Amino acid sequence: MLKKAIQKYSTLKFRISPLLFVYALIFTVLGKTYEGFSYIVALVIHEFAHAEEARRRGYVLNSMHFSVFGATLKMQSESMQSTDMKAIAIAGPLVNLCLAVFCTALWWTFPSTYFFTLDFVWANTSLFVFNLIPVYPLDGGRILLSVIGERYTYKKARRILKIIGFTAFALMFALFVLSLIFGIFNPSFLLMSVFIITSVLFPDNEAKYERLYQLAYRAEKLKRGLKIKEIAVLDSMKIKEAYALLSPDVYTSFVVVDKKLVPSKIIPEAVIEENYNNDITLAELVS
Repeated sequence: MLKKAIQKYSTLKFRISPLLFVYALIFTVLGKTYEGFSYIVALVIHEFAHAEEARRRGYVLNSMHFSVFGATLKMQSESMQSTDMKAIAIAGPLVNLCLAVFCTALWWTFPSTYFFTLDFVWANTSLFVFNLIPVYPLDGGRILLSVIGERYTYKKARRILKIIGFTAFALMFALFVLSLIFGIFNPSFLLMSVFIITSVLFPDNEAKYERLYQLAYRAEKLKRGLKIKEIAVLDSMKIKEAYALLSPDVYTSFVVVDKKLVPSKIIPEAVIEENYNNDITLAELVS
C-alpha cells in the first residue's frame, strides 16, 4: 500500500512555505514543540486529502505547496469544473473534522488517550475552521469562488473575493492587536493576517491542476476498460459548456444536432480538450 501511495505522488514537486518554519520556530521557543508537531501532521493529512480527491476525479498536481494553514493546492477555476473544485476544496477540512471527531470519541473508550490526542484534536479543529474562511486561496475561498463564478465572470468573482480578503485581514490583525492589549499574545492571529494579505496582494497561480484527458492518462485507464458515453447536444453549445460534461471515468462523444435534432457531426472528447481555450460554439468547431 505504501509503495502504491509513493508511486501515485512520485511526480509531485514539494514546496514548503517559509512561514511554516517560522510557525514551528515560534512553537519551539514557546515550549510547545508537541503542539507544533501535531499541527504539522494534521496539515500534511489535510493536504493529501485534497490531492487524493483530485486524483480520484482525474486531476493531477504539478506541485504540492505546504503552507501554515493548508489550502495550498493552487488551481485556476477556468480549467476546472465547478463541482470538482468544490469537492476537492472541501476534502481537506472534511478529513480534519473526521479526525477531530474520531479522537474525541476515542476518549470515551480510552480516557488515557486524552493527553496524547488533545493537541491533535485542536490542530485538526483549527485547520477545519480556518480553511473554511471565504478567502482565496483557502478552501472556503475556493468554494465561494466556484459558487459566485457560476453567476458572474471569473474576473468579477475574483474581485469580490479580494474585497472579502481585505476585510478578513483587517479582522485578523485587529484580533492580534487586541490580544496584545489584553496581554494574551496569540501569534496565530498575526500569521493569519500575514497569510491573508499576502495571498490577496500576491496571488500564486503558477501551480495548478491539469485535466487528465491526455493520452497517457487514457492509456492507463484503458487497462481497466473505459465506458463510452454519447451525448446529444445543440450545435450552439459553447466548447467550455461541453467540457463541463466530461467525466474522467467514461469516454464521451458529442453528437452535434441542430434545433430539429438532425445530427451533423460526432466530436470526441479529445477534440473538446484540445480546443478548450477557444471561445466558440460546436457548430463553429465542425465547420
